Amino acid sequence: DSVTAIDAEKKVLTLKNRPNIEFDLVSIDIGSTPNQTIEGCREFTTPVKPISQFYQRWNTIQQQAQQNKIKSIAVVGGGAGSVEVILAIAFKLRHSSSPIAYHLVTAAETILPSYNQAVIKRVKQQLKQYKINELNVTISVNNHVFLMGNYLFNPV
Repeated sequence: DSVTAIDAEKKVLTLKNRPNIEFDLVSIDIGSTPNQTIEGCREFTTPVKPISQFYQRWNTIQQQAQQNKIKSIAVVGGGAGSVEVILAIAFKLRHSSSPIAYHLVTAAETILPSYNQAVIKRVKQQLKQYKINELNVTISVNNHVFLMGNYLFNPV
């Protein structure tokens, strides 16, 4: 089914083919997908969304990591989703036979800009524990592949 209206004042979702749903808190996950019109994106990136296509590519990345074919992985974005993705990748690949450099790239001054300082501090401790470099830069592609908006990039 699909939501056709949200009444935030009354806290009610109107559905197309079902009865209304009352809510106290609602998470709106619109299912957006990254823009792949940037030159090189289709050949050198792995979009996280849609997840059904990511799963197969993620299996390939894990195999390449086991074969020592991946030297670095970068995720671009400083929000919660990007932080979660890079931490999950670093955790899963932590036993690779050769070291992999991990990078979290954001144009913002810091990761998680809408979060309080205590949360940012704890997340940065986790990034440090997994040896994930936080890079606060404007992104340009020059013989390197990076991630923009929940893309997973690894130089080839």
